[in-house]
Amino acid sequence: MSNEELLKQILAQQDEVDAQKELELIKRQADQKLAEEQEQEARSVWPNVEAMIVRISKKLNDAMKGGRKLYAKTEKATFGYVGTRCLYTSDPQKTANASRCIFKATVNGVLKVHYEDQRNLESHAKQFELRSVDDDQIENAILLFVKDYLH
Repeated sequence: MSNEELLKQILAQQDEVDAQKELELIKRQADQKLAEEQEQEARSVWPNVEAMIVRISKKLNDAMKGGRKLYAKTEKATFGYVGTRCLYTSDPQKTANASRCIFKATVNGVLKVHYEDQRNLESHAKQFELRSVDDDQIENAILLFVKDYLH
């Protein structure tokens, strides 16, 4: 193989490597843009979901007896979802044995409700489609789900 052929081969390989790097960069940028759009969508849906969670918490508190109440704490938006954690306890400062209701709204229109009972070490989860039914139906379904576990 002559020097000229060897040089052509090396240049062709370098062009291939450069093209591959460029494709990887374009893919990475597209993935980042999609992630930003999904987070923006989750943030835009969240105020309605958050208001629903406040209503659900109030209805649950109205139904509870014995001083234990839900204390809601909204968490920051993170990749793919935004959420609220509700502690079911008589003292929001003492959370070690509190039961938790965690609400997470995902970018694809699903509200995930996760219930953890720290006293009995039980955990239950259910998903609700936000766009398929109206708010009242979702609220009632969530209330039924959570009331089964709150004592």
